[in-house]
Amino acid sequence: MGRKSWGFYFGWLCILATVLVTSPGRAQNQPSGQGCNTASSNVAAAGIIQATGESLQRKRWQPHGGIIQFAIKSSVRIPENASFLVCFRWRTIPENTEKFDERRPDRLDSNNDHTIWTVTTRIPDNLAKVPPDKVRETALPYVPLVPLADVRIIAVKEDMTLAADVTTVIGITYPLAAIFLAVPSLSRLSP
Repeated sequence: MGRKSWGFYFGWLCILATVLVTSPGRAQNQPSGQGCNTASSNVAAAGIIQATGESLQRKRWQPHGGIIQFAIKSSVRIPENASFLVCFRWRTIPENTEKFDERRPDRLDSNNDHTIWTVTTRIPDNLAKVPPDKVRETALPYVPLVPLADVRIIAVKEDMTLAADVTTVIGITYPLAAIFLAVPSLSRLSP
C-alpha cells in the first residue's frame, strides 16, 4: 500500500468541512417573509435593558464597522434555537422608509432561562451615507458628525413567528469623526 499524498487528505478535509457547514442542524434558521421589514410587533413585551458594569453596551455610539452590544429582556422565554436579526436604518427627515440593512449577530449569549439575551454585532460598513440636510437628529446637538440610526432586533422562532421585536436608537460616527471625538477623551487620561 503506497503513501497517500497531502492532496488526498486535503480533499477529504474539504468534503468533511462542507458537510458540517451545510448540515441542517448547524445553520441558524432563516427568517421567512420580509425579515427586518416585517410590520412592527409588540410580542412578548421585550425591551432593551441597560447593562451594568463594563460592557460594550454602555456605549451608545460606534463608528462604521465598530462592535456594539444590546441586552434584550423578555417577559417570556425566547427559544434557545431562535434566529436573531439586527436591523439598521438612518433616522431622517422625512421619516426613513428605506429598507433596513440586516445583519446576523456576531455573538449571542443568554441567561439560564433564556429571558435575557446579549446580542453583539458589528455596525455595517456599507450603511448608506446620509445627506446632512436629511439627518433627523444627531447624538451631539448641532453637530452632524454623529447621526442617529434606528436599530431593530427581532428574534424568530422555528415556526417563523416572532419571539421578540425591540427597537432602540444609536449614534453612528464617521471614522474620521470618531478619531476627533476620541482625542479629547485621551487627553483627560494623561497626568
